[in-house]
Amino acid sequence: MRAKLAGLCLFAGAVALFGQAGGGTITGTVTDQGGAVIALAPVEAKNAETGVVYPVVTTGTGNYSITQLPVGTYELSVKMAGFKTYVHTNLVVPAAAIIKEDVALQVGAASESVTISAQASLLSTENADMTHNVTLQQLDNLPLLGIGAASAGTAGIRKPFTLTQLLPGATFSGTGLVLVINGSQNNSEAVRIEGQDSRNNTPGVASTQVRQPSSDAVQEVAVLTSNYAPEFGTAGGGVINIIMKSGGNQFHGTGYEYFVNEDLNAAGSFSNDGSGNKVRPRNRRNDYGGTLGGPVWIPKLYDGRNKTFFFYSWEQYREATGLTFSDTVPTTAMRTGDFSAISPNGTCSLCAQYGIQQSGLGIPTATTDALGRPILANTIYDPATRGVNAANNLGYANPFPNNVIPTSRLDPVALKLQALFPAPQNNNLTQNYAGNVPSLRLTTIPSVKIDESLTSKDKFSFYYSTTGTAGQIATPLGNADGLPLEIGLYRGTFIDTKTIRLNYDRVITPTLLFHAGAGYQRVNFFDDAPFKSFDPTAFGLSGFLIHRQFPSITGLCAAAATVNGVVPCTGAGGMQNVGTSGQGQTHTYYQKPTYNANLTWVRGNHTFKAGGELVTMGAVAQPFAGVTLATGVGATSQPYTPTVSLNGFTTGFGYASFLLGDYTSSTQTPSEDYRQGHLELSFFAQDSWKLTRKLTLTYGLRYDIGTAVKEEYGRVGEFDPNTAN
Repeated sequence: MRAKLAGLCLFAGAVALFGQAGGGTITGTVTDQGGAVIALAPVEAKNAETGVVYPVVTTGTGNYSITQLPVGTYELSVKMAGFKTYVHTNLVVPAAAIIKEDVALQVGAASESVTISAQASLLSTENADMTHNVTLQQLDNLPLLGIGAASAGTAGIRKPFTLTQLLPGATFSGTGLVLVINGSQNNSEAVRIEGQDSRNNTPGVASTQVRQPSSDAVQEVAVLTSNYAPEFGTAGGGVINIIMKSGGNQFHGTGYEYFVNEDLNAAGSFSNDGSGNKVRPRNRRNDYGGTLGGPVWIPKLYDGRNKTFFFYSWEQYREATGLTFSDTVPTTAMRTGDFSAISPNGTCSLCAQYGIQQSGLGIPTATTDALGRPILANTIYDPATRGVNAANNLGYANPFPNNVIPTSRLDPVALKLQALFPAPQNNNLTQNYAGNVPSLRLTTIPSVKIDESLTSKDKFSFYYSTTGTAGQIATPLGNADGLPLEIGLYRGTFIDTKTIRLNYDRVITPTLLFHAGAGYQRVNFFDDAPFKSFDPTAFGLSGFLIHRQFPSITGLCAAAATVNGVVPCTGAGGMQNVGTSGQGQTHTYYQKPTYNANLTWVRGNHTFKAGGELVTMGAVAQPFAGVTLATGVGATSQPYTPTVSLNGFTTGFGYASFLLGDYTSSTQTPSEDYRQGHLELSFFAQDSWKLTRKLTLTYGLRYDIGTAVKEEYGRVGEFDPNTAN
C-alpha cells in the first residue's frame, strides 16, 4: 500500500509527461483534384459500432492524424465547403496500427458525396514496425484449450498468449510457460492490457496465467516484434498489446463451452483393466462462459446510445481428474521394529527377491568393522552401544540381534506419527500402497469494460477483471503423492489477480491530443496445504513457532530420482517423505500501480509525440514457519566411514532411525514478513515526419531507468553489482 500511495503522489506531479497506449491511428493528407493540399479541412472518424466521433482538422500542409482510436471499424469523412463530401466506410483500425488514408476531394456541393466502401490496405506504409495482429475471431478458432496431461492444472485454461505460436520467430511453451521472441531472453516481452503494463513480475511465479484476460473478452492482440517506435519499450523481445472488447449501440451476447473427456481420447498403449479392455485415464476439462455487451440503457432514465457502453464477460475453467500413485509405506513388520527380512543380520527372507547382497559387503574384498566383524547390508546398529576400539581408534556399535529393535526402545513420538501412515495393501517392500486422490481446479475470469464519451472532446474507458484459480490437489507442481491429506506433500495453488485500467483522452485542439492512463494490478498467491491444524503437543513435540502444517519428515528410505514432484523409495522399502513439501507455504501479496500519459501534436508535416511511464512494484511475503525432521541411516549405521566401496548398499536404515526417534537434523523456517519493491521510469519523445507523401521518417529518443529490487529493511539481498548476469 505504501508503494501505491507513493506512486500516486509522483503521478500527480508528473502526469503530463508520461505515457503509452495501444490504440490505433488514421493519418494521411487531404488534397484537391489537382494535388494541392487543403488546410483546416475537418476530418472525422466515426466508430461504426458505438457512433462515437473523433474529429480533427488538417494542418497547413494538409496533413491530419487521429490517434488513440479504439480498435474497431470506422467511417472516415471529410466535409469541406466547395467540395463533395468524402466518406470511407468499413475502415478497420487494428491495435497499435497506423492506417494511411490520403483523401483527394472533388469539386462539388457538400451535399454530394463520394463514398468508398473497400477495406483499407493491410500493407503498413507509415512505419517500419513488424506487427502481427490477431482478432477475436481468430482466437476463437484457435485450439487454445489444452488436451494433454502436460496442459493440465494452471496451464489448462485457454490462453490468448498461445497465439504467439503463429508468429514467425516466436516460440511459446504452454507447459513451461516460456515465451521467446526473436531469440530474446525468456519472458522478456512487454505485455500491455488496455495500454497499461501487465508483465508478470510476481516473485517466484513465472506463469502467464496469473494475469491473463478471458480469450472471449479480447477484441484484438497486436504483437510488435521489432522496429517499434520509441513510445514502446521496457521490452527485450517484443511488445504484446491486448485490447479488450467494448460494447456498441446494439446488444450482443455469446455463450460457449469447450470440453475434454476421456471418452473422446485414445486408450493408453498396451493398457489393460484386468478384463482385457484398454484403459482411458479419467481426464475431464470444461471451459465455459458467455459475454454480453451494448449501450447502457435504463428505460425512462438514461439512454446511453452513442455515449455510454458496457461489455461483460464471464469464463470458468473446471478440471476434474483422478490421480493414482504407487506409494511406499512401511511393512507390517517394519512398524514393529522388525527389519530381519532385509538383512543377513536377520532372516534375510526377502534378500534374494530384492537383490540384497547376502555376503559381507566390500569391494574388492569384504571388509570388517572396528571389531573385525563382517559388514552386512541393512544391518541395524544400536546407537546406545557405540564405543571406540582403542586398538585402532575406530568407532563401533553393536547390531540389534536378528535386526529387530525391541518394542521397548521404540520412540513414543515416532509411534504416534506412524499411526497416521496408511497400512500396506500388499506384501511388497516398495510401491505397496495405491494412493488415489481426486483433483479439482477451478479458474474463473469475470471482466467488465465501460466506455464513456463524455463530450466530443473527452472520452473515458474503464476496465476491471479478476483472474482467480484455485486447486488444492495437483501434480506435479502441487506435490500430490496419494498419501492421506494430513501427512502428504500437498501444496495447493490459489492465485487471485485483479486488473484495473482507467484511460482518459482529451482533444485540447483539433491538432493537439492528450492521453492519460492509470492502472493497478494485484496478485495474491497462496500455496496452502489441505491440512492446516497440526497440533505438535498431541504428538509430544514442542518448540513449533506456529501450529499449522504437518512437519516434513525425510530420510525414511533410500530415495530415488524425483517423479512428478514425489521422491520414491528404492531397494529395501521404508517410507517415502511425508509432510508439506519443503515447508515453504507462503502468502505473497503483489501489487503494481502503473501510470502513463502522452501528448500528440500534429504540426505541418510532423506528428510530434512525447510522454513517459511510471511503474511501481511491491511484494509482501508472509511465510509460515515450518519444521523439517531429517533422519537417515546415520543413527543406526556403524559410526565410521569404510575405506572401501559397499557396492551401493549401506548399514543402518532410515526408518529404523525414525522409530528410535533419532534425527540427523531438525530445522525450522523463520516466520518473518518482508516487503520487496522497485520502480521503473521511462520517458520518450518522437516525431513522424512526412518528408514526402510516399516517405515518412520516424525518429526519437527513449530513456528507461529501473531500480534494483530492494527489501525495505535490507533483510533480503538480490543484487550484486560485481556478479555477472
